[in-house]
Amino acid sequence: SSTAMLFRLAGSDVVGSVLGRRLASGYLALIGDSSITSAYGTGGTVEIAGLQAGQREAISLTLGTSGNSFFALLRGSADFAMSVNKITPAEAERLSSLGDMTSPASEHVIAIQGIAALVSPGNRVPSLTLTQLRGILSGRIADWSEVGETQGPIHVYVVDNKGGTADTPHDQLLTQDGLAASAKVVATEQLLAAAVAVDRGAIGFAGFGNTGSARVVPLAETGGGPITPTDLTISTESYPLTRRLYLYNATNSSNSFVRRFLDYIYSPGGQAAVDAAGFVPLTVRSEAVPVPEAASERFRTLVAGATRVSIDFRFQPGSKDLDNRGLRDLERLATFVKGQRVSPSRMILVGFADNSGTPTANQIVSQKRIESVVAALSRNGMPPGKVATFGAELPIGDNATPEGRERNRRVEVYIAPQ
Repeated sequence: SSTAMLFRLAGSDVVGSVLGRRLASGYLALIGDSSITSAYGTGGTVEIAGLQAGQREAISLTLGTSGNSFFALLRGSADFAMSVNKITPAEAERLSSLGDMTSPASEHVIAIQGIAALVSPGNRVPSLTLTQLRGILSGRIADWSEVGETQGPIHVYVVDNKGGTADTPHDQLLTQDGLAASAKVVATEQLLAAAVAVDRGAIGFAGFGNTGSARVVPLAETGGGPITPTDLTISTESYPLTRRLYLYNATNSSNSFVRRFLDYIYSPGGQAAVDAAGFVPLTVRSEAVPVPEAASERFRTLVAGATRVSIDFRFQPGSKDLDNRGLRDLERLATFVKGQRVSPSRMILVGFADNSGTPTANQIVSQKRIESVVAALSRNGMPPGKVATFGAELPIGDNATPEGRERNRRVEVYIAPQ
């Protein structure tokens, strides 16, 4: 009998190989399919299939790189592009026949990945900066004594990028210099973590869910303090090596399953699949966190005894408008506050800016951004109790880079004690 193809995903193996499969089989189970299987189909695709009233229906996954995914979407050979990178203006322009790819209808942040820097448990290097990591990867820094640990050659381990056809954990650290010739290439993140754990000179990179028995090194960007990856620091994107996992679809997609699949991904069941796949879900949590050492007295007083919520609102570049994750986070925050039966008046919003303007200008722009969040929450019947801006204080990103400045422009959320 023939198979009904519900929809097709193509792109990054980071998004697809474990998470994509889990979401596809979870969706088939949700719509009532039985006998769900996963097998290789034609042309290297993976088919996740089930039976619905005797009819076989399937979802296909074509795994490769983020870059390829947009071509598949444009060619019409995929309904979703899976990417570990935000679509570039040039790519969005090329896909403009499919709609505005940066709009909330087309761009979906479905999970957050943290990339951990791993060393052996015997290695006592206290923390590393991203600049040091880049030097180590390229071979410019070849001895541990150059980064504050006792002398000894550094052995770099990386996951195989399969000749450029796979996205890897160390991708976002690679510079023009490329990878040190001496780097040891390992097939999987699990094997990498195991190899690093028993090699005193080793360092390697793996997803936060695949750290094994290796030691995870706290990381810092220039100008910021070292941050250890946790569910909270990855979810708020304050840990330096985080990346958003994206799905993109044509704005005007005529396939009704596209919208339904997205609804499932954003649901508690879909986000539980994200968690099970080793990524950090977008589910809102709150926990007590230490106040950064560099914090001012004013900041300490404001957040004394408060718990930190796992959302940092971020904005469209050069704008006071929330980005697409932020728009969804507004709804998630409102749901969380209602669900916890917390009075909205206990919410504290804390705004930060980058250091590119004068302190006064920074204060004004972070005030405008925070006001747009307050207005949106108030429309949801959730006016926060306290609001404060701190300009360029407490940077978490490197203010010398556009990406770092974008990470510094943020609104943090706290819940005051009762």
